[in-house]
Amino acid sequence: ITRKPRDAVWTPKPSSKPVTQPQPFALKSEQLASQRGAERDRVLDKIARDKNMLPEERWPYVSTRAEVRPTPVPDFASMHAHAPQPRTTTAAELRRAAVEEER
Repeated sequence: ITRKPRDAVWTPKPSSKPVTQPQPFALKSEQLASQRGAERDRVLDKIARDKNMLPEERWPYVSTRAEVRPTPVPDFASMHAHAPQPRTTTAAELRRAAVEEER
């Protein structure tokens, strides 16, 4: 294994890539200001439109101003009368019989 001496000076490798030439910077602040003004006007128009339109007329609340007809309360007693009775298990029947015998 050959090692470089510690006192050796580092020299960069010759580059095969061309050197990039800097371009002059031109700040286009006038163009940006006009674009910003148009964007601001568009946003202000949207805000004014939203103030004129009621919140209930926008997306999640679209149908809240529609007429809502009341619905009668369901008769749960009659609904449960037609329901099948719960079935009991053998263990439940034996438990009930054991309790009745003790009485």
